[in-house]
Amino acid sequence: MNRMWLWTLGLAVTSLACGPKYPSDCKGAELGEPWKGLGLRVEEGRVCSADGKKAELLFPGTDEARFAGALEQQLVAAGYPKDNCASGYCTYKKDKKSPYVQMIKGERSDGKRKWVRLSLVWQGG
Repeated sequence: MNRMWLWTLGLAVTSLACGPKYPSDCKGAELGEPWKGLGLRVEEGRVCSADGKKAELLFPGTDEARFAGALEQQLVAAGYPKDNCASGYCTYKKDKKSPYVQMIKGERSDGKRKWVRLSLVWQGG
């Protein structure tokens, strides 16, 4: 009985330490410019791909409001308040002449797990 309990505990600790298993096409990437200059951090998810125009992010679970809200707070802190929202996306503008950021919200599933997918698009720069 003790061996079974220890084995179960070891398995639980290992799975927690490894974190979520991301889809194979989300290997991880670094946020470069302009995202780095905005001070964006992805603490609970993964950057799947990023370049100067678009960043694709995945977060484990289904709590879109939490993950999108955390990114929104970072955009606002960087001087990009929410300008407007439509179905599935919001736009953040510093002023009328500067480039702006569009956050597109969605979900993804690999059959076993569900993910919140957020795409950031740099427009006009």
